[in-house]
Amino acid sequence: MILAGGRSTRMGGKHKGDLRYQDQTFLERIIEEFETYADRILISYGEDIRKEYPNCVTVRDEYPGCGPIGGIHAGLKKCESDSVMVAACDMPFVKMELYHLLERELENARQKSGESYAGAVPEADGRIHPLAAVYRKEMLPCLEEQIARKDYRIRDALERQNILYVDVSGEQQIRQMLKNVNTVSEYEELSKQRIVAVCGVKNSGKTTLLERLVRELSGRGMKVAVIKHDGHDFDCDIPGTDSCRLGEAGAYGTAVFSGSRCFVHKKGTGEREEELMRLFPEADIIFLEGMKDSRYPKIEVIREGVSVHPVSNPEGRFLIVTDRDAGEYQEKTARFEDIAGIAGEILGIHASSPCTFCAKTL
Repeated sequence: MILAGGRSTRMGGKHKGDLRYQDQTFLERIIEEFETYADRILISYGEDIRKEYPNCVTVRDEYPGCGPIGGIHAGLKKCESDSVMVAACDMPFVKMELYHLLERELENARQKSGESYAGAVPEADGRIHPLAAVYRKEMLPCLEEQIARKDYRIRDALERQNILYVDVSGEQQIRQMLKNVNTVSEYEELSKQRIVAVCGVKNSGKTTLLERLVRELSGRGMKVAVIKHDGHDFDCDIPGTDSCRLGEAGAYGTAVFSGSRCFVHKKGTGEREEELMRLFPEADIIFLEGMKDSRYPKIEVIREGVSVHPVSNPEGRFLIVTDRDAGEYQEKTARFEDIAGIAGEILGIHASSPCTFCAKTL
């Protein structure tokens, strides 16, 4: 169940589930993650239904205006299974690993003590996270009684139940999943890293343009990373090196590192660009070469004699770099030689990105 009924007052009135990270809204990211495991996905909107999502069940609060406790109550009542996994819509990094951990700990605790727990809640550095938890239907009477008393604190309900608290203080990856985005400043911090796809048909000049942009932006003191998508197989290891020899011997992956650089080579394990982006947390800008069908902010390269019309997904496309007549295109255009101008457009997408959501209220 995704709790999406908040008023988002600290986000300037913009619904937090509609905020974007990389190429998806927060809600879309959580739905996609839950789809890998959950039997059903419930979206709790409180009173006002903002948007229906395919394969998701929309839930209204039976007791509106109570905050998260009302949403959890409505979800448990609608839930057809014994338990429900809960995530707040302002937690874009939540992953199924968190819930698998909580379920394992519940089962281990039950086997050891024979006790029945009403739920499992993660705890990190002494702080509990009740909106990223697993709850069982047996909590319903307690929630109903507490709401009737107009006590809307979820913590008070937990204190009255047998809850298993799972300490994840030493689990950095799990702690990252618990990060929520409540304010405009937190969202701006999240959006600080720019992700830009540079796409176009084959031989249109994508790599040449990227070389010039990397040189320009690095010269301005920015850290720039590039992730290239290759539709074909490739081999980037150097023949004769130790890592290559170990790979040829059957190692599915090898890594080499020193004090100044590292190199990782793995055989296909289904990585997506999102996983690779996490390798560059310090980068100011990450360029994706290719990804024309994505919804990332995109620059499309169109070169005379190679292509004429844009072929990329128009969603996110903010610039066409071309040597053709600019009047042929509806989007803003730039010439290949105007590297400083193109760099300026890239830097500008961050300044406008968060405020696109909040401009009217900020």
